[in-house]
Amino acid sequence: MKNCMLENLKSIMILLRSDIRNRRGKELVHLCHQAFQNQMSNGEMCEKMIEMMPTWQGWLNCGETPDWFVQEDVAAFINMALEVMEETLHAGEFEMAYDLADLLHVVPDVIAKNDKASVKRYWKVFVVKFHQKWNCNIFHKFY
Repeated sequence: MKNCMLENLKSIMILLRSDIRNRRGKELVHLCHQAFQNQMSNGEMCEKMIEMMPTWQGWLNCGETPDWFVQEDVAAFINMALEVMEETLHAGEFEMAYDLADLLHVVPDVIAKNDKASVKRYWKVFVVKFHQKWNCNIFHKFY
């Protein structure tokens, strides 16, 4: 996974969280999801996002950077969270979408720290609380 993709995940989630009811939110999450599934490059994703949201230009890293090792289960978690976020935005469940953006914006920092203590703390602070609040266990298979 490209380092710039992880940087952009953090920025995109922060931007979406600040305007979770944005009418383009679902499209923006869909573009991010496509990029994380390798259906488009980081540069292509950025170009399309900036067309929709010109004010985001300064927030996105549109270059292509070297790959950064991301464990397969972490990549699967990111993809699942993006998919669920798309669904919640489509359904107008903005509070849950906000919580998903909050949960996702921290993932790049956890990956960068690359230690078990950070992962364990992340799950406890973000994922477990998400499951409790929404009375679900959609990410249970990842821990």
